[in-house]
Amino acid sequence: MAGELRGDFTRDTFDPRKNFLRVLMQQGRVQVDADWNEQVSIILHYLQTLAEDLIGSHGGL
Repeated sequence: MAGELRGDFTRDTFDPRKNFLRVLMQQGRVQVDADWNEQVSIILHYLQTLAEDLIGSHGGL
């Protein structure tokens, strides 16, 4: 993630080059914050890319 994060986070596993669409939870597995953080990063990247594609890179200026 861009910028400095403050908090108790395990890791940031998001990589847009992997083209992942979602994170699936598995039954009987421990849920860690990295799974949820990656899902949020996937959605955020999708929305930012969609907005840039529809509006353009200078749409908010």
